[in-house]
Amino acid sequence: MYLDQYRATKSDDFRGRVIACVRKVAVFVLNEDTTTPSYNPRRNLAEAIIANPLETKIIDAFVWECAVNGTIESTIQEDGSAVAPDSDFEYVVNVVWNNVVNLQKW
Repeated sequence: MYLDQYRATKSDDFRGRVIACVRKVAVFVLNEDTTTPSYNPRRNLAEAIIANPLETKIIDAFVWECAVNGTIESTIQEDGSAVAPDSDFEYVVNVVWNNVVNLQKW
């Protein structure tokens, strides 16, 4: 299990799927209403992702969250890729967005 999670975090395929998902969610966050709770920090993270989508510190947080999610982890293959649907990745990114905001200082 832990080795599968680690392999996933090093897989170009897995990381690529997370990056695409994080960018998609960032665009949605940029279009949120200003009355959304935690709007400013959420928007700051979205802007940082759009400005530099390959920023390792930011992406690593989301990659690890996806890798340790039970649903996604159960689909990790020997090469580190995962056969979970994109909707599972998007769900995890949406759920942990505020956690990542609170962990990082942008």
